[in-house]
Amino acid sequence: RFEGSRLVVRPNGGKPQFFEKGAPFKPTPAQLAAYAGTYTSDEFEAVFYLKVEKDDLMIHRLRFKPVTLDPAVRDVFTTSLATFHFTRDAKGQVTGAIVNAGRVLNMKMSRSATAK
Repeated sequence: RFEGSRLVVRPNGGKPQFFEKGAPFKPTPAQLAAYAGTYTSDEFEAVFYLKVEKDDLMIHRLRFKPVTLDPAVRDVFTTSLATFHFTRDAKGQVTGAIVNAGRVLNMKMSRSATAK
């Protein structure tokens, strides 16, 4: 149910969780560049290449067509297959991402600044 401008959810009648609508995130190409790079996961042996193409952040994977990452809120992007929550260090630099895709949850990926 809504209380004012926020949504209140009580899973299984338990402790309430509160959600507020966030401001839309419409990053510029310069802001998108902070996310570009090569992302790797040792755990899943996965490699993703994120590149800025025109006004979009694109994910490139071997043997797959490029896919647009749609901004949701700052540091969170979605596709039809996955959600990327980007992580930052104390200086505010993007250092990696946590990816949720279907049954794969919380896959930690490290970022190197260059994308191939």
